[in-house]
Amino acid sequence: MGGTTTRAALVEGGRLTRRLEAPTPASAGPGRVLGQVLALLGGLDAPAQVPLAVACTGRVHQGHVTAVNQGTMPGWTAVPVQATLERDTGRSVTVINDAKAATVAEWHAAGTPGNFMFVTVSTGIGSGLVVQGRLLNAADGQDVGLGFTRGQGGQPLEATVSGRGLEAVAAEAGGVRALFDAAERGDAAAQALLSGPLHLLADRVHDAHCLLGLDAVTLGGSVGLRNWTHAVLQDALPALPLHRAAHGPDAGLLGAALYAAQEQTT
Repeated sequence: MGGTTTRAALVEGGRLTRRLEAPTPASAGPGRVLGQVLALLGGLDAPAQVPLAVACTGRVHQGHVTAVNQGTMPGWTAVPVQATLERDTGRSVTVINDAKAATVAEWHAAGTPGNFMFVTVSTGIGSGLVVQGRLLNAADGQDVGLGFTRGQGGQPLEATVSGRGLEAVAAEAGGVRALFDAAERGDAAAQALLSGPLHLLADRVHDAHCLLGLDAVTLGGSVGLRNWTHAVLQDALPALPLHRAAHGPDAGLLGAALYAAQEQTT
């Protein structure tokens, strides 16, 4: 469940065998969003014994979800996602932050045994960390991610570097996608507009590397996967292996399933 799109899939043998998606009715509040989840699950027609793993944006604590950015997900304060979906589906439910779920999937894909970070730059910025081979889960869901480290003027990083944050600098170019298209065609003005925000992102990744000794970083999301984003970060971080997300928009779906399976065996 993301701020823009909600996806549902049946995962069998480590791969997605059925998949559905729809725009997230975020502005309508938690009830509508969870209702849409139930509708998508109904469309999958999964066997009754199959457990449900949920990856969602926001802070997750004991099955409750609180949106860190209430502008993206209004009304999401300690919403009992696990209990509500267990009641409404009759399935066992595991809930994990969406960026952390994607981190699990991309860590498996990267084959990095030690310290790994996944960063998704899309509507907002999410991230997850694997430290010494284990997904980092801070108490009470307090590890809200790279998007809320400090960026320009002390604002959260995602206020200027996410897809939504870049809208202001991209307005005259016709939007964020058009601005990246121009930068990738070699337009110096477009490259200059993106330089500051993307170097802020590189600085925060560098900070994480200095603190943790990262073995690799994977970038995902609509902004994170752009060629110009990779070009800027590779130039700024030449010693750090930088990968593109292997699973694209399906990373959260697969990672949630992998995480839930691991939780059930520990």
